[in-house]
Amino acid sequence: MTAKSIMCQLVFVFLLISVSAYSQQTIKICAIRVEFTPDQNELTTGDGTFMVDTLTTDEFAIDPAPHNREYFNDQINAAANYFDNVSDGRIIIEGDVFPRSMNGAYRLSNPMAFYNPNTTDEEINRAISQLFVDAIELADSEDQTLDFSGYDLVVIFHAGVGKDIDTGFDETPQDIPSLFITHDFLKKSLGNDFQGVPVNDGGPITQGILLPETENQDGYMIALTGFFVSNIGSYLELYDLFSPSTQRSGVGRFDLMDVGLLNMNGLVPAKPGAFTRKILGWDEPVVINKPQNNIELARLGCENQQNKPFVIQIPINNDEYFLLEYRGDSNVDLDSLYYELSSDRDEMPSYLELLKTYCNDQIEVSDSSGVLLSITDYDWGLPGAGILIWHIDESVIAANGPENKINDDPKHRAVDIEEADGSEDIGQSYYFLEGGYGSELGTWVDFWFKDNKAYLYKNEFSNSSIPNTKANLNNAVSHITINNFSGNNSDIMTFNYLRGFYEEGYPLSLTADSSNTAYSIAGLVESETSEFFFSCDSGNIYAAGAGGGGLFFENKFMIAKNNSSTAIISLALADTSANQKNEFLFAAAKDSLYGFSLDRSNVGGDSLAQKLFSTGFNASIISPVVIKNDSIYLACNNDSIYALDFSGNIINSVSTIHGVADIAINTGSRLPDFTGAVDYAALAALNESGVDLITYNELTKIFSVSNPAGVDEFEVSASPKGQFAVVDMDNNGVYDIVFNADNGIYAYNLKGFLISGFPIKPKLLENENLVGTPLIFDADGDGILDLIASTSAGQVIGYNVNGYSLSDFPLSVGGGIETSPILTQLDQDEGMELMVVTSGGSLYAWQLTLKEDDPQIFWTQSNYNAANNVLIEDKLTYKPVTSSLMPSSRAYNYPNPNSGSYTTIRYYLNEPASVK
Repeated sequence: MTAKSIMCQLVFVFLLISVSAYSQQTIKICAIRVEFTPDQNELTTGDGTFMVDTLTTDEFAIDPAPHNREYFNDQINAAANYFDNVSDGRIIIEGDVFPRSMNGAYRLSNPMAFYNPNTTDEEINRAISQLFVDAIELADSEDQTLDFSGYDLVVIFHAGVGKDIDTGFDETPQDIPSLFITHDFLKKSLGNDFQGVPVNDGGPITQGILLPETENQDGYMIALTGFFVSNIGSYLELYDLFSPSTQRSGVGRFDLMDVGLLNMNGLVPAKPGAFTRKILGWDEPVVINKPQNNIELARLGCENQQNKPFVIQIPINNDEYFLLEYRGDSNVDLDSLYYELSSDRDEMPSYLELLKTYCNDQIEVSDSSGVLLSITDYDWGLPGAGILIWHIDESVIAANGPENKINDDPKHRAVDIEEADGSEDIGQSYYFLEGGYGSELGTWVDFWFKDNKAYLYKNEFSNSSIPNTKANLNNAVSHITINNFSGNNSDIMTFNYLRGFYEEGYPLSLTADSSNTAYSIAGLVESETSEFFFSCDSGNIYAAGAGGGGLFFENKFMIAKNNSSTAIISLALADTSANQKNEFLFAAAKDSLYGFSLDRSNVGGDSLAQKLFSTGFNASIISPVVIKNDSIYLACNNDSIYALDFSGNIINSVSTIHGVADIAINTGSRLPDFTGAVDYAALAALNESGVDLITYNELTKIFSVSNPAGVDEFEVSASPKGQFAVVDMDNNGVYDIVFNADNGIYAYNLKGFLISGFPIKPKLLENENLVGTPLIFDADGDGILDLIASTSAGQVIGYNVNGYSLSDFPLSVGGGIETSPILTQLDQDEGMELMVVTSGGSLYAWQLTLKEDDPQIFWTQSNYNAANNVLIEDKLTYKPVTSSLMPSSRAYNYPNPNSGSYTTIRYYLNEPASVK
């Protein structure tokens, strides 16, 4: 634990634990005044006793002496007024000051320097912890009226100045730092056996706040209020929003839990920002997924809210989102007023003089102590007014929250301000003559509003703006555009929200407690006009379709529940009427096969699909379920392949010499009814002249290509992650093998030679790898074959066969992905949809411009189709759409039809070129 400190621009540190939400809460404070054995140590400020015999005569002094009981009562009152204002009455602060005499204090037997040896962090933390223990024990032993059981929070006010402000050379390095002391901090400093400070009434005391009597020193007047309320914020379990490692700001002046505590030298600490208020439960953000114009946002704290939200949330992916809030007051510019007040003066005025001069009817100052008790709007300390855009990354909070280091990495903060001026200044350190000097804590051009005069400001926050709307996860494209911000001179601001690739109703959560989503398929369902996406997790099966609706009920996605303790490992759809629509769904668990009807009229009283059968096996199922004609096929680990009818009856079985992990069925051709191979992990069968069967052995890393002329074998340098695809990649009339490995996409011809341009190795994060099977189709309509793949870290990447990354990719869903994406026709529009489900059960869909009848669609789901029968009966080859450099049919605008004055024009080139 280090002290709060300020490096030129006032940067500080304090400690906390976790996050929780509050509705209304009363915090009763027990304030204890302790002083030290007097001495004349030049390395500490003062002599160790309180300033009770001193009288400050400056009417504009901040926190003037004497520092007696009334003074500390008013410090509590100032904190109470702050929280009453910023929480809209949700936080009530009450408190008592001990000892109860006007000038009394509990005197410790050690001088101040004893509690800060100014050596190592460990020794300083131990000494600070001892001060906390000694102060409580002394007060408990000397004051019989003190009953700790009646209080929620102990605050120790000690004599002297806090070691919290670095004004350059530190002449008093043994002053005591201010901080919120947690039980973990005490145990780390005093030993794991420390259970708290025992007291006569209540206790043990395990946490509290340590503050000085004043922060004024070296000619600087700093109010205690900011430090006090920010430490109460730590008690409320708020995250610190600065970097504890570098002691640099993370979000600047815009939040209490960063240097916002020192706005106007601590007199007017900032309100908690949108993220902080969200986790406190003070503001529930309005979540917006659907693109719309003229979205209204009320200025925080305004009286004319008009039932408009204070916070709007725009999701990016499972882990990331933007929070938008309207902060500040354009009618009150205290920075400008301070400049006006300071002109032609030899000494800079105090901020209290500023407030008394220009805002006297908007503030309350204690007549008895001179402490500023309240102000009408605590956002008057901000540098301007407008919309603030916060970029929140919950994955960083999950990783670093327990250590309260969520903003420790300036390149990947959990809570970040998207600075509207396009310059990432917050948290930087500039010299006096550098261009960014003075912007390190945030300025007025960091707000988003129509008349922002910053050089790079375009009144748009998008993929191409500076800053941009890309995700933190590998800089993935979010396709989010927020633009047309209104002016900031009223209580309501407006803006427009657009989202490219938007699909109505998505993303959605299949289930709140889904985990390990491991298999997905998509297909047409009987009596339905569009395809449905099916997915399973450890025990349940889900379905979702057009508009984010369920199969049987609009808002219910679960269609089957597996009451067995074994997980479902594969799904398959069956078309019994040969009309390309599926009536049945089959699911395989470890040792059982289940059949379900997809007929709405057969839905049971539990709102689930009718269960047709359950067939058990005396062995574990190890292959995907495969459907061919009127039969179900699967392989078990007893070296057997079974065929069942659609009622679940076993009609045939074949024993194999060696284990089988996958099957493809091709009845009525040269291939036997059961197609198998030795110890293979995946296969594909080709029903045309020349090649019959391709298998992969995961033990030897060898592909075998069998045909009437014999068997060709070749070893590959990387192992497929799942099923491989078989497509004519280089347009030469011969099939090729394409698969995902951990670190890239590989393509081999059937003789074992890598195809030119492969492997394609995307930029992956540490410990990130590709999963499933690559989809192969012309994703962007440029006449060139593309490959779409998912990653374990939650990306969906896209490359064409020439190795170029697609401009609209990568996409980001956050969390993890365990399965391949799927290309499907989810609704009745012209374009198809790309879908993927996360391991946590969140289902994403993106609208593509690719049409269903486009001949360039080849491999659309992991095992080729919803029947899982990797039998290639159609010619999977492609031809360029045109030889034209820029085909006119491939240029268009979106959204179309367009609304408003904004649109995006997209075009494609068949080869690299310069476009103006």
